[in-house]
Amino acid sequence: MKLRIIYLFCCAYLMVTVSLAQQSRFKNERRIYLWDVTQSMKGFQGKTPNIYDDVLDALEKDINSVKDELTDIWVLPFQTDIIETWHVQATSIGKKDVIRKIRDFKDKSITNTNIAVPMKKVMDSLISPDKRNVLILLTDGIQNVKSNPTLIELIQQWCGFAEKNDAYAFYVMLTKFAQDNE
Repeated sequence: MKLRIIYLFCCAYLMVTVSLAQQSRFKNERRIYLWDVTQSMKGFQGKTPNIYDDVLDALEKDINSVKDELTDIWVLPFQTDIIETWHVQATSIGKKDVIRKIRDFKDKSITNTNIAVPMKKVMDSLISPDKRNVLILLTDGIQNVKSNPTLIELIQQWCGFAEKNDAYAFYVMLTKFAQDNE
């Protein structure tokens, strides 16, 4: 009898140990879309290409590609700052809800593009070391607003920050106007 109890205890211990080891190796994902919604995305005054609908389609496709329902999805439309914050789990209902919000989003204001302030807010409040963080920055333009810290300073800080926080960033330059030699 005593041998059975020891055997059961050892089995339970091994199951807990394996479970904890897997939890520490496999983190849930947090996918953050920092989405430029300035008027230039819609071909402002004919000076920029109208890529707005193409970006909506790409966002929808990428969100629908998320298979793990435990994934956090955050969508942050921005101009000079974050305008709205939408957060859902990657369930079929959550994905439909956030895609509807993306498709229904309307903002007619004409503003400049400030990437640094929204990116800093994401770094300060949304990146979580207990998740695998994926930041996808979608923009058709360059930083054209002075900010502190500057976008260059944030990019320079990113590597050390990302390593500590299990974070990855993708800077998706949607047009040639998003290129900045700095």
